[in-house]
Amino acid sequence: MGSARVRFTRGTVIAMIAAAALLLVSAFFLLMVYGGKPESVSLPGREETAPEAEPVQTPSEDRGETPLPALTATPRPETTAGPERSSFTIAAAGTVNVPRSIREFAQDTGHYDFSTLFLGLGSTLSDADLSLATMETLADSTQAYDTVNAPPEVLDALRTLGLDALSLGTEHVLDKGYEGLDHTLSEFVSRGLDALGIRGGDGLPGTMIGIQGIRVALLGYTYGLDEEGAAQTNKDARGFAALLEKERIAADIAAARAAGAEVVILMPHWGIKNRTDTPESVRQLAGELAQAGADIILGAHSNVVHEIERLEVTRADGRTYETLICYSLGSLLNDSRAPENSAGVILRLELAYDREERRTVIGEPEIIPLYISRQEEEGRPFWRIVEAENEASLTGLTAAERSAAAQASAIVREALYGEDLP
Repeated sequence: MGSARVRFTRGTVIAMIAAAALLLVSAFFLLMVYGGKPESVSLPGREETAPEAEPVQTPSEDRGETPLPALTATPRPETTAGPERSSFTIAAAGTVNVPRSIREFAQDTGHYDFSTLFLGLGSTLSDADLSLATMETLADSTQAYDTVNAPPEVLDALRTLGLDALSLGTEHVLDKGYEGLDHTLSEFVSRGLDALGIRGGDGLPGTMIGIQGIRVALLGYTYGLDEEGAAQTNKDARGFAALLEKERIAADIAAARAAGAEVVILMPHWGIKNRTDTPESVRQLAGELAQAGADIILGAHSNVVHEIERLEVTRADGRTYETLICYSLGSLLNDSRAPENSAGVILRLELAYDREERRTVIGEPEIIPLYISRQEEEGRPFWRIVEAENEASLTGLTAAERSAAAQASAIVREALYGEDLP
């Protein structure tokens, strides 16, 4: 097949020459304006700026407190040093028991409301930066309620009262098996409560939190398990209960310090139920835990208030430190009518951490004696915890109950300091 020829007319040639000339002019113009590098040209009206910095993460301002990472030491970038001394306030109460008489009082047409029990305490606990107590029952709504298993609604009342963390490290922690403990921990999480005294895997039996810029480790322990819990869990084959073992606790304190803890608070469940004096074995263990690095020790279990002691000890670094020991804070809630059992205490004090000296400075404790009141109203018992020396808190009590509150105050002061009522 032969090739075809394309013929251009005169008009076509002229048009082609004109188009070529236009292209040359355009190219020359672009070269003059952009210098041959159009990608480097800044747009009119905009200045080049540095990339925007990542926002700085700041702690939650809720009560000046924010959870910290797991208790393991992690590298951190250098930051501006904080103040040489920071401080926070702590409030601590005794044990919470919820026997049948208390549950019946709180029960009303299908639900439980424990809030009226604590109306006499006002903001005594909630005003502190950190508030603590010991829970001697579980809170599993899937199992029957009894002496060692309370309705979870009691946690609502305790949270409203101002408590931030509760130690479950008691002899009853596994009385409803691992399932009961798991359900109880879920109830804690849903209410924003920290649980102490449970050892998960190789972790520490507690938590570490930041309070007013100070890293605080909270650790709970129990002297052992009762027969029910031991039977249900093959003597705690999983090792969830944190036991009062001196060497293990010392290792826990060291691990918390290595992870950055500046203050260490222990909540041991020890001593003998209803005994008014502190066993010598408990005193000896308290001294050993102070030497191991505990700054504050808040004891429980006896349901009776015991003394407070300031102990000076020499630790592994050869320096002398002070530890405040409360051997027992008595009860926050129970139904016993024995005078020693119905008398409790809230301990309040200020803790400061001196970063230059690397030591905790413990303020003078303030004690608030409590009385667990019971009187008849409309043919049924009415329970209320009151501040035994606060006239406003005693409003509505009978003369007999006021007298019992005064007796509770005397019991508390004599137990703590050997004082008689003024």
